Amino acid sequence: MLHYVGAGILAVMMLLTAADVALRYCFNRPIMGSYELTGFMMALLISFGLAYCGVKKGHVVVDLAISRLPQRTQAIIGSITCLFSLVLLSLITWQCVIYVKLQFYSNYSSTVLLIPFFPFVGAVAFGIGIFCLVVLRDFFDFLSQAVQK
Repeated sequence: MLHYVGAGILAVMMLLTAADVALRYCFNRPIMGSYELTGFMMALLISFGLAYCGVKKGHVVVDLAISRLPQRTQAIIGSITCLFSLVLLSLITWQCVIYVKLQFYSNYSSTVLLIPFFPFVGAVAFGIGIFCLVVLRDFFDFLSQAVQK
């Protein structure tokens, strides 16, 4: 579902940028706050796309040396890598949640449109949290491959 939300955000971001460029060069009237909106949408797009990329195994993998190892050893290395990734992503999610509270109570907002930051930081935390679940699933997959004979 996040994939479709991200695709919709990408379409809106594309239309906004195209309209801003056309209005700027044809009528000398840019869309006020388009840079801020594009930045907010880019944060959502990336964080929502991470989980989908993880599900589809679309991340860059350099397995020049690992691919020559036995299947069980590859699974052990994969489970260790997923465990480290899970710890790191969990810390990032936790710090994003703390940052949401800070943004909410300090009432930070964008300079032109005065849009508060905390909903976007919360959405980034949610997207990375979903990515944690994908990495957790991969960890258990690798772990079951390592245990099998």
